Amino acid sequence: MPQKDNQFWALFLPEIKKTIDGTLAGVTARERILDSLAESSAATFPTRLDELRVRLEGCASRPEESMAEADALLQEAEAEYRSKLADIESLRQKLADWAGRAIR
Repeated sequence: MPQKDNQFWALFLPEIKKTIDGTLAGVTARERILDSLAESSAATFPTRLDELRVRLEGCASRPEESMAEADALLQEAEAEYRSKLADIESLRQKLADWAGRAIR
C-alpha cells in the first residue's frame, strides 16, 4: 500500500506545483497591470489633459505649420488611452474568470 501512495504523490505533486506556479505567474501579471494603472492615477489625468490642451493651443496658433504636430499629439494621447483601456479590460476579464472559478 505505501508503494501506491508514493506513486500517487510522485504523479500528483508536480501537477500541484505546476498549478501553483501558474497561479503565481497570473498574480504577478495582475500586479504589473495594477502598478501600471497606479502610476498614471486618475488624479494626474486632469493635469495631463491640461498639458495636452496647452500643446494643442500652441499648435492652433500656427495652423499651417503644425497640423502634423497636432495630429501626432492626438495619436499619442489616443494610443496611451487605448493602452490603459486594454489593460483595464484584461484585468476585468481575469477578475471575471477568477470569480467564475470561485463560484463553481
